[in-house]
Amino acid sequence: MEGFLSFKIHHYLHHDHDTGEIVELVILPEKRSLKIGKQLIEKIEEIAKDKQLEQIELSTSTYRKDAHRFYERQGYEKLHYNYTKELDD
Repeated sequence: MEGFLSFKIHHYLHHDHDTGEIVELVILPEKRSLKIGKQLIEKIEEIAKDKQLEQIELSTSTYRKDAHRFYERQGYEKLHYNYTKELDD
């Protein structure tokens, strides 16, 4: 395995149509120059268009600067803040 992408489809009341979410996109570090991530993104976008999804969303950690640049090069924009809260045991 050189990499994988996991994807979910959501129905939100505040959207006109279903949306997609890239949950995980992982490429082995030694394979990142082979454009595998770009190919996976292009394929999931094709599938999303076929399913008439409104948009694709994704989240990435604030420290993953290389990932931010990658997604921006693929045409994704930073439009939201994502907040998390750890729950006590």
